[in-house]
Amino acid sequence: MSADSTISKETLINSSEGGRTVLRFAQNRPRSTINQCISENPRISVILPVWNPGPGIDRCISSLRGQTLQDIEMIFVDDRGTDDAMEKVQAAAAEDPRIRILENPENVGAGPSRNRGIEAARGEFLSFIDPDDYIAPNYFERLYAAAASAGADIAKGFCVYRKGDGTDVEQIFFLNERIRKELSERKPLFTAFTYEHFSAIYSRKLFESGDVWYGVTRRDQDTIFLLRICSKTDKIVICDDARYFYMERNNSAMHKNKADGLEDITLSFEALADFFSGSSAADEHACTYILSILGHRLSQYFTVFRKDSHLKKKYAECLERVRFSAQRLPFSGMLRNKSFSAMVLLDYGICLPDRVFALRWDNRKLSDYLDLAAAYLGFALAHPQFAAKCRRRLKILWKNLHRDMKNKKLDL
Repeated sequence: MSADSTISKETLINSSEGGRTVLRFAQNRPRSTINQCISENPRISVILPVWNPGPGIDRCISSLRGQTLQDIEMIFVDDRGTDDAMEKVQAAAAEDPRIRILENPENVGAGPSRNRGIEAARGEFLSFIDPDDYIAPNYFERLYAAAASAGADIAKGFCVYRKGDGTDVEQIFFLNERIRKELSERKPLFTAFTYEHFSAIYSRKLFESGDVWYGVTRRDQDTIFLLRICSKTDKIVICDDARYFYMERNNSAMHKNKADGLEDITLSFEALADFFSGSSAADEHACTYILSILGHRLSQYFTVFRKDSHLKKKYAECLERVRFSAQRLPFSGMLRNKSFSAMVLLDYGICLPDRVFALRWDNRKLSDYLDLAAAYLGFALAHPQFAAKCRRRLKILWKNLHRDMKNKKLDL
């Protein structure tokens, strides 16, 4: 911060508004365009972990500084990236005293960086934004007003998924509608609000117990965060006109280092199992939640990584750990009774042929189809209660085989 833009104690005037101490610029404010109030206890603390966000950081900073709700603090956590993002943050901080910068001693990842921001935050509500995304000018004003009006602990906005060329991704499923539906059916919030953690503000009091934090893995750190925080409250208000713009990314940590990605999603599931393992009785809603996570993990294990034969040992290790974690849940029996996918994982998953789950990929072989058909038949014989589901999947398998043969996409 340059000498002529430094804010000294003499340039600030204390005032009181509604019991909140507010610091405002005096007439001799520094050479900057800032005329916002600086609050010791702002309405919202915005936490951003910064690690190589690219040029999107410019738009992110601009959208934060341009908020119609000015009583916010922006906490940028420097996670030791190699691009010029932090230089841009420092330049903005020289003009805007609402910006605070925390520096990690080394690169630790987004989860631990957000946790550090939580410890430093002073706001009435906390928000978590990725530094290559951006928000509408009235985003925080709408969310804060909605939370105050409804007496809610969480106010969630609407997430717009946007491509790098500026066009929006067509959405056929909307999380906000799912949350409304499940709450109307008196289901707990954690079963519905399972992603889009960045599109909401959270009351500070939810963090006071010290047991709400992000995971330490490079991937899926937000899953345990949402489970923990949504288990504390069902008081949420949905505000569809508060827009968060999520920019699609092609540099996922999972795809960069697949062995680490396997480890991360396994650690994430083990953390979820640890959370529920203390339950004294089988819980229908907890079981439903775990099933949704299991389905997602199966998709990740067998679809994303399947081509890498050198990771077979890691696959088997991670699957065994997930299966062990699921089996020790107090409602593991309920998992068996409710879900074909869970049954595959718990009782049969590791025994399936290696090529079974590779059928969505190019260069499929006839032997892949035969392996999968044999697996379904064997599973149906071992578990008659799932025979109908296996029969339906065999029909789908036959249609896919016929399609591939017709389109000459099948490698015999």
